[in-house]
Amino acid sequence: MNKSLLILALPVLIIAKTVTFQEALNLTLQNNKELKAKEYESKKSIEDLKEAQGYKKGKLEFSEQISRTNNAGYVFGMKLASREATFGDFGFNEFDMSGATNPLPVAPKDLNYPEARNNFETKLTFEMPLYTGGKLESAAAMAKLQIKANQAKFLHDKKQIGLEVLKAYNGAVAAKKFINMTKNAKVITSRFNKKAQELYDRKLVRIIDVKQSKMAAYSVDAKIEEAQTKFKLAIAYLQFLTNDKTITDVEEFTIFSLDKSTLDTLQKDAISTRDDYKWMQLNTD
Repeated sequence: MNKSLLILALPVLIIAKTVTFQEALNLTLQNNKELKAKEYESKKSIEDLKEAQGYKKGKLEFSEQISRTNNAGYVFGMKLASREATFGDFGFNEFDMSGATNPLPVAPKDLNYPEARNNFETKLTFEMPLYTGGKLESAAAMAKLQIKANQAKFLHDKKQIGLEVLKAYNGAVAAKKFINMTKNAKVITSRFNKKAQELYDRKLVRIIDVKQSKMAAYSVDAKIEEAQTKFKLAIAYLQFLTNDKTITDVEEFTIFSLDKSTLDTLQKDAISTRDDYKWMQLNTD
């Protein structure tokens, strides 16, 4: 029986995972499809800029058309286009040079029923814009602004996702520590309950004191259940963000320290470095 229970528990033990904040953040950035889409959009805007700048350098096109036909009109036209036509193509080899017969009604076989011919038509063209009325310059300028706007939006969303991971992770750590604290409190209240009952049995305290000690124990039980629920919710949200269902536990708190202390400096830095402000400004430009 014990062996069977152990075998059933092995898959759970294998897939269980404890993560640090950095590991959770890396998983989230790696698996977030919306963030990837914005990253690809930012890369696309860079390619759009290259395309707009490339129009200034002109356009070189190479084309090769290969055909094979025995159509009389096409064959004769192909020979003329390649400057290969001869008098024999007109059927001159069927003319009666002696003049004994009238050559006009003769239908020349080589002209009407030519052999199939392969034709290769190669074209190399180069187009250079001479004057576009500033359209190319405007397109390049707009593409540059779009790159900056997309990059600012991408960085802003990346930070927002990181903030959500931090809240979920630290929330799970806080709930976990609170569970441990309330369990310690449960040990203390259990001892207090036992002591209160002993004192009541010896007629040293009133029944109300015993009931109060039991109420304190019930309150601790409720706190433990509440903390366990918060921990499960935080872990579930962390699993959702990271797209990793094997996460079951977290390690220690992650705390970021600030070097600057004045409120004015923090406000100025917040406005000047916020990516969403940059994105809005670039879109209005």
